[in-house]
Amino acid sequence: MTPKKVRVRYGRTINIGNFESIRMDYEVEVELDSPEDTVPLTIDTTRDYLKDKMAADVAEGNHK
Repeated sequence: MTPKKVRVRYGRTINIGNFESIRMDYEVEVELDSPEDTVPLTIDTTRDYLKDKMAADVAEGNHK
């Protein structure tokens, strides 16, 4: 059986001070275009994208 799509989620709990925290979860569903697509590579690439996007959002203060 060949997967046709994968869903990747990346989450992080961030301490915002004063004994408060927030939970951020980013999720993407990726459709695999061709048989050459490998699921592990797609998952790793997508997870890295979500991780980098979340880090940029946190650095810019987009988590408040």
